[in-house]
Amino acid sequence: MQFHFLYSLLVGSLWLLTADTGTLLNNSPVQSVLQKEAPESLSILTLNTWALPVRLSGHDQEKRFEMIPKELLDVDADIVCLQECFAQDLRKSLCSSLDDSYDTLSDHSCYRRSMLLLMMDCYGGLMTFSKYPIVEESFYKFPLIGKSRIVERIGSKGFLVSTIDLDGTFIQVVNTHLYAGTDDKAERHRERQLQYMTQVLDSIQSVSGHDLVLTGDLNINHSSNNTSVDETESNQYQYLTREALYHDPVNALSDRDFTMDVRLNPYAHGVAESCKIDYCLIKSADVAASPYHMSSEVIFNRPGHILSDHFGLFTMIYGINTRGGYDSVSHPPAKATSLPMDAKTNEE
Repeated sequence: MQFHFLYSLLVGSLWLLTADTGTLLNNSPVQSVLQKEAPESLSILTLNTWALPVRLSGHDQEKRFEMIPKELLDVDADIVCLQECFAQDLRKSLCSSLDDSYDTLSDHSCYRRSMLLLMMDCYGGLMTFSKYPIVEESFYKFPLIGKSRIVERIGSKGFLVSTIDLDGTFIQVVNTHLYAGTDDKAERHRERQLQYMTQVLDSIQSVSGHDLVLTGDLNINHSSNNTSVDETESNQYQYLTREALYHDPVNALSDRDFTMDVRLNPYAHGVAESCKIDYCLIKSADVAASPYHMSSEVIFNRPGHILSDHFGLFTMIYGINTRGGYDSVSHPPAKATSLPMDAKTNEE
């Protein structure tokens, strides 16, 4: 898994209408129909694209890179969050193919040289696309503390915060990819990244007053996967969901929730066991409010539609525009004025 990082209500009748998402998530046009019938819902797709900056045998980059934009357009999610988009040709293809349907704000033609030879992107492999206007976007690079793997240093990972205007109600979508690996050192690095990221996000939310959606490849096993989750990983998941107050729509894990599945995915040879390490979580700006009604489903898991060593995760959030619209104004929210040290944005 560490190698593959690099380079690896809407409560009643509406919920009954949308509860059977199997057809929806088999890349059918039902998706757009449901969105028209449920205008107060928001769909978010997250996928680690496994787009390394070098060609490697057995990775089928050319085939997969051609499929990815088409499959994303077929799903037709409101917001698309991608990780590990290190390959320059995939980034170009995504920007070109999705341009008519999605808004993106960061300059994904930006590149930096790493190890003198590699042409790496400027946002830690992260790309966020939205059907709603992205009014502000900043990238925060994770501080490198102590020794870390060369692939992590080259990747320069972090989190991309996008402020999105849902017709007058703002939300902030956080796209991230945490440190990969299962050894103790990797877990310590992830723990530091989580603490840093949640501290920055709390500071941002305290200024903006908007709900936060945290999505991406967290490289943390779901705590209910008792066969493979050690105490440290369980603590990291509990930290997010209990201390940091992010709501996860997947409370109890089943085989259908695995985003890395060694049984079904021929590319998933970087893990010993099937696991869920990709998430879409939400943190309400109003801690006293009841959680949003959400549903999540694994996609891109059928033969002929497998795009990466990860499966995709498709999440529906219901009532996103009807929860009072915290500070819903007609102008972009202010930036956080007090951030932890070493917070870095794309505007430096």
